[in-house]
Amino acid sequence: MFSLDRLKELSKEKGISISFICKKLGMAKTYFHDLKKTGRDIPEENLKAIADLLDTTPEYLLGKTDRKSKPHISEEYLKLIEEREAHTALVMGFGGDRQIIEVPEGAEEVILATIEAWRKKQAEESKKK
Repeated sequence: MFSLDRLKELSKEKGISISFICKKLGMAKTYFHDLKKTGRDIPEENLKAIADLLDTTPEYLLGKTDRKSKPHISEEYLKLIEEREAHTALVMGFGGDRQIIEVPEGAEEVILATIEAWRKKQAEESKKK
């Protein structure tokens, strides 16, 4: 269910008033109060528009995740996920030489452990300098 508290918190962090959000999206100033009062859920198109305005995700505003910022995902990555119905994909490489690789189910833990080990090594090396 839509979280008015999350909306208020995030809009305050971003310096955007609830009134501005309502005006920008063509909603009455009492829109959010009315939703809460009636117990109705927010329509998906309004939810997406609000999330875009606050640079967040609908899932955050619905309380389904605690990640406030939008993930920055390329069109190529999204296409791979859709075409292959992949569980997870990994972007590797530098600059224009990036590759998107489908991660086999169950391999996520190994990849994350490897990345964590690399980060620890980097931190230790920077302490030596």
